[in-house]
Amino acid sequence: MLSTHRNALGASARRDDGFSLIEVLIALVVLSVGLLGLAALQSTATQFNASAYVRSQATVLAYDMADRIRANRRAALDGTYNSPYPGVLPTCNDAVVGTVAQQDLAAWRRALACALPNANGEVAFVGDATNGGVLTIRVRWDESRDPANPNPEQFEMTTGL
Repeated sequence: MLSTHRNALGASARRDDGFSLIEVLIALVVLSVGLLGLAALQSTATQFNASAYVRSQATVLAYDMADRIRANRRAALDGTYNSPYPGVLPTCNDAVVGTVAQQDLAAWRRALACALPNANGEVAFVGDATNGGVLTIRVRWDESRDPANPNPEQFEMTTGL
């Protein structure tokens, strides 16, 4: 009975020859697909992280402009800070000259150009010197990196003055 048991084990061991090679190949395919998925996930996470960073910079710069305007409230109430998007994108090398309000706007747009891709900014104040009003600051930038197909993003902040 013992010899029959050994023969049965030996026969089954011979029938499984080569099966482990197929298992290894399947495991490699599964591992490869998993690693490709992990690489795609990492790439997407990096892209979203960069986008979140740029959006955070836009937010910080919009609040920076609001603080500049609050520091020069009289000029803001007179409408000196009202400035639509300029036709030409600002650059990191733009000069900062003029009145305090003009210097604030120029320095802010320069900071936008240095921190964000293809950035631009707009300030709008609606109100009067007696009652105050509403200040709206908009920051626009383009993360698409494709000049033929721009995809502008925008952050808008509204506050009382």
